[in-house]
Amino acid sequence: MRFPGWRSFLEGNCPKCGHRYLQDLPAGHGLVYPTTLDLDTGETFDPAGATWFSSWLRPAWESPDGDIVGLSVSVNDARTEVVLLNCLDAVYGHSVLKLLDAQRELERADGRGLVLVVPASLLPLLPKGVAEVWTVDETAARLDRWLLELEARIATELERFESCLLSPAFPHPDPATYDLDRFLGQIPLERVGDPSIVVSLRDDRLWGKDQHAQHDRVARFWDRVKKSFPAAGCAAVGVGGGAGRLPSAIEDLRSSTPDEELERRWLALLRGADLVVGVHGSNMLLPSGLARATVELLPEPRYGNVFQATLVNEQEPVSALFRHRTIYGDSTLGDVSGERVAAVAVSVLTELDRFDTLMAGAAAGGSAGEVPLIPASMTATEPARNPRLMARVRAAGWAGVASRTATGVRTARRAAREEIRGREARRRASSQSLPAILSDRRGIRFELETREEFASFLLHEGHFEGDVLDFAPTLLESGMTAVDVGANIGAFTAVFARAVGVEGRVHAFEPLEQARRRLQRTLELNSLGNVTVSPSALSDTRGRSELFSYGPGFESWSTLAPRTIDLADRTLEAETSQVVEKMTLDDYCNRAELTTVDVLKIDVEGAEQRVLRGASRLFEQGQIGTVIVEVSDNTLEAFGDRAYRLLEWLECRGFRPHVLEERVLRPLRIAGEHRKLSNVIALSASTKARVRPGTS
Repeated sequence: MRFPGWRSFLEGNCPKCGHRYLQDLPAGHGLVYPTTLDLDTGETFDPAGATWFSSWLRPAWESPDGDIVGLSVSVNDARTEVVLLNCLDAVYGHSVLKLLDAQRELERADGRGLVLVVPASLLPLLPKGVAEVWTVDETAARLDRWLLELEARIATELERFESCLLSPAFPHPDPATYDLDRFLGQIPLERVGDPSIVVSLRDDRLWGKDQHAQHDRVARFWDRVKKSFPAAGCAAVGVGGGAGRLPSAIEDLRSSTPDEELERRWLALLRGADLVVGVHGSNMLLPSGLARATVELLPEPRYGNVFQATLVNEQEPVSALFRHRTIYGDSTLGDVSGERVAAVAVSVLTELDRFDTLMAGAAAGGSAGEVPLIPASMTATEPARNPRLMARVRAAGWAGVASRTATGVRTARRAAREEIRGREARRRASSQSLPAILSDRRGIRFELETREEFASFLLHEGHFEGDVLDFAPTLLESGMTAVDVGANIGAFTAVFARAVGVEGRVHAFEPLEQARRRLQRTLELNSLGNVTVSPSALSDTRGRSELFSYGPGFESWSTLAPRTIDLADRTLEAETSQVVEKMTLDDYCNRAELTTVDVLKIDVEGAEQRVLRGASRLFEQGQIGTVIVEVSDNTLEAFGDRAYRLLEWLECRGFRPHVLEERVLRPLRIAGEHRKLSNVIALSASTKARVRPGTS
């Protein structure tokens, strides 16, 4: 392993040809553009054709930088097992993007500490919870070299750990995997006017043919904006300063050698900015995620890099499009005048609040509550120009970020419909005598014992996992075998029993006595005689264990590891417990002489991974066709497991995880983030040949 700076390598020999090779490890841009250097021939292998990345390797290897490197190590939480996240890069924006992967690594919660290797410029952005920070205090130019001293220092530091994993350091992490507030929680908001505007400038990529042209365009831009917004203020940030002067009304905070205090000031201004204007590049990365809106100037040679320096912080696509404007120009942006940029900026600032109202707020069905009445005499732009009116509108929940739901307009409308149906279901439940027998939309009969259960049944036309219950019969045929682990009152058991017919068999496991009684009642109501019910709890070991339950109506949450459950109106704690027998699925199938399990369903409130491990022999011998498993970090963590590890376990055994989205089977992959709840359908190769994912 070699860690000379911004890239990570593996050095080794080919057992066939005997040549020595140096190869990118899958981290950072090495994930996307892996390059191999034959150390015996000097030949470079670049399958991705990314010459900007691959052409660096041979000269860097052949002409390394052997000077002393400024590296300081800060230990916050000494660990023996760590994950190393290398954020070094000669390009500031690349370093920032890699750093955003820190949130993913911190949320793994697998006991490993996170070690960050960062340039000094990132110190204001470090999130809490990092075990160690290795700071490289060098210029960007040096970070573009093979640093021998740094490589030796890193090798020495790594000797302190029993094990170390290398983070993928995804070069363009998915916006859903990070929250910028985790990285800037200590940075306050600062404004320089109303609206507050920032121009982000750089000496190496100018707005115009030279510095004087850039300053002239900024001056013309500001003159036009000031006429439309007399109370506006403006500050200039960025590395450099160059020749020429900005208008005196613009606070020029640029510096060729910014220190940490100045960079914190820049970040505070970006957080408080209504609009940031600048040329495409690393200098526009954080502004796009922090400011309310940006206008990005894109020179022709960078057309192919559009949005690579953009952090999207809106959930609604239409809002992201409105707030992040791009103006395309020639190679020097000489055809992009200050007046033209100002016209776009003024339109964005003028319409920003009204756009939220019209396209993403309650007027678009994007938030709950009634839409306030607006006098017909109001002009279209009046809300944005009338602060008192906008304050009233925001208070009514009609506009602004706070009024938009995180999952968009469709989710809000669906939630509204479900709320109406829920009210009707609760009304009917309040007057219903119990127990009561109802049929779900599949015609399966259940005896319901509590009002909450009765209302939920009406709301979902049966069990709330209806989509999976509708899909399950497509995985089974007459004469097949299904196993239901955590059968509860028998929703899946009954569906399985119908699908396999009298020639097939279902084996249902339910250790909770109250739930098992109701499971037997479901089988009786539906005349299902092809089910074997076992009172054992399945796990990865044999023996006895304590099973905790939460009272009538909550049988499905019984568990071997109790936890506090948060409901909408109260919290639940385990009320009772009982001792149950434990066994493995391998042992059960051996005793029952079961050689094939066509569908294995597992819902055991966090012990799912243990059930899978207890079926290792069945998996190794290819005796399982499909796994339907509830995956939730909320429950798995009580047993020391995680969702991503469970899915990796299945994938390593040839099972591809899928989920149902809008009744269509879609492949599922997660990268360690906290998974709230998913019913995962993992298909073996033989099942995939029979069931085509991507279809209803």
